[in-house]
Amino acid sequence: MFIKTEHFLLRQWERKVPDEVLASALKDVNPTDERRYVNISRKITSSFSLKPEELFVLINKRALITCFFENLSTFRNQKTDVSEYLIISEK
Repeated sequence: MFIKTEHFLLRQWERKVPDEVLASALKDVNPTDERRYVNISRKITSSFSLKPEELFVLINKRALITCFFENLSTFRNQKTDVSEYLIISEK
């Protein structure tokens, strides 16, 4: 469904994000969407024993660009265009 860029693979490895988290969270994301941040909630990340923060994945159409952990409120303060991100809160 999605293609991982080299940058994404490096960031996924550095942040120890398992493919199961991505598969679970991205299964319902439209792969034809333009540039968008997908926010994977703490509920999901904690169920996979990851950091107690939200996981953000930047996608652009079918490509996974990067991923990082961030607090949602901090991210919202940095981003002004709310339409650029999609929140996924359940498996």
